Amino acid sequence: MRGEVVADFRQTYGIDLPLGGGFDGATDEDLCRWQVLYSQLPARSRVSVRLEPDNLWDDKTRLLDMIEHELRCFHYGFTEDAKKRVNAPQRILSPGERARNERRRDSALAAKYEISSSFGIDV
Repeated sequence: MRGEVVADFRQTYGIDLPLGGGFDGATDEDLCRWQVLYSQLPARSRVSVRLEPDNLWDDKTRLLDMIEHELRCFHYGFTEDAKKRVNAPQRILSPGERARNERRRDSALAAKYEISSSFGIDV
């Protein structure tokens, strides 16, 4: 992640942060300045997208997603499935929802392997 911060600072502000282990030559003032700049990075920056994948979608994409879902719901209202209340349209998963689902899946699999190994069961 450090490389992404360095790249974002270089691209956004034209500042070359030290890429090595620490900020040995940096003063407290430098660190405070970098902290403020870090908090003001654009929503679609590498670091921001990595920390919050939903930032991959801009406002226009979110609006298009909502419009598309509402149109599918409108169309669904005239179908036989709507009368039976089955097969309702689902939203398209946003990048953040997809990332959360993957984390949950990975966590569940890790717990499954841990539990099965404690009982001596091969999975």
